[in-house]
Amino acid sequence: MSSGYPDYEGGKQRVYSTADWAALVGKEKGFAASGLGLAYGDSTSVGYVVPPGKTLYLTHLSFTMHAAAAADAELNQICEGRIRNAATGATYWTQGGNGGGGITFPTPISLVAGTSIDVMSVNWTNHVCNGRVSCSGYEV
Repeated sequence: MSSGYPDYEGGKQRVYSTADWAALVGKEKGFAASGLGLAYGDSTSVGYVVPPGKTLYLTHLSFTMHAAAAADAELNQICEGRIRNAATGATYWTQGGNGGGGITFPTPISLVAGTSIDVMSVNWTNHVCNGRVSCSGYEV
């Protein structure tokens, strides 16, 4: 692999984006969490600390929230997706939704080595919900 191309890549005439190349060489990262029985203001979250010498680029995020009880299924399922700095509480990104939402970031969120993040789905309904959050990107 001295040419810099993966052994399984054929004609070598393609130009790759950084994200595509990261996926080809196995540098993609994915985080996900699920939570059951979330009351108003509760969240399901997954944390990550960017390792020394690396930069994490987040490219996608999705979040959901749905009623835990069938009787509440017809109600609004107001929720929020959020990426925040776990140490400072600063918010890098947030989006509201009814039942969920998602985004492919036009410009990846760049996080340097040592940064500790929480990726969250927050329940803002007045009934108990189950939620999920997933986030992906690449690390170089």
